[in-house]
Amino acid sequence: MAPQRYRAGRHALGVTAVALVAVTAAGCGGGGKARAAGTRPAASPSSTAVKPLARSVPSRLRIPKLNIDSPIMKLGLNADRTIQVPPLNRLNMTGWWKGGPTPGEKGASVILGHNIGNGRASVFDKLGTLRPGDTVRVTRDNGSVATFEITRLEQIAKSRFPTDKVYGKLSYPGIRLITCGGRFDSSSGHHVDNVIAYGRLVNAS
Repeated sequence: MAPQRYRAGRHALGVTAVALVAVTAAGCGGGGKARAAGTRPAASPSSTAVKPLARSVPSRLRIPKLNIDSPIMKLGLNADRTIQVPPLNRLNMTGWWKGGPTPGEKGASVILGHNIGNGRASVFDKLGTLRPGDTVRVTRDNGSVATFEITRLEQIAKSRFPTDKVYGKLSYPGIRLITCGGRFDSSSGHHVDNVIAYGRLVNAS
């Protein structure tokens, strides 16, 4: 089963140029292309008053509702400019896209996880069951814990991947958790959709 491949445009590396971002799903392949994050910022949630945190690399992801307690690895770029993914045989591993903000910094911090690895349920298998108000906790290397509240869930065809909403500029600290889902296409060997959980920082300790 093919690993997930996310194509990072120059904007994802912090450069404002518009590029194409190809998304294929975690642990289930497939994919399409979407216009890269442009300069249009997403709206700031009106209820968040938590100040952005200083940069600190994430080390652990906890989602109480899903009984997830996952180590986080750094994800860079492959030679073809697709984003690396956690190894398929490490079912509990998630990965943070190191070209973007760390969780708790202002902006959209992106964490990827497989939903299936080598034919077995993986860490984000139940990601689509999250609901607004559920919490996500990220432990960072400086010892701080950034707590996020899920604000919305989205399941969308990979061909219509919402790059602006995932990678676009934010005026507040946000998080995006991404895996794959939807119908399994036996002809391609991949699921046809992405599942995306959006969240905002609500506490830091």
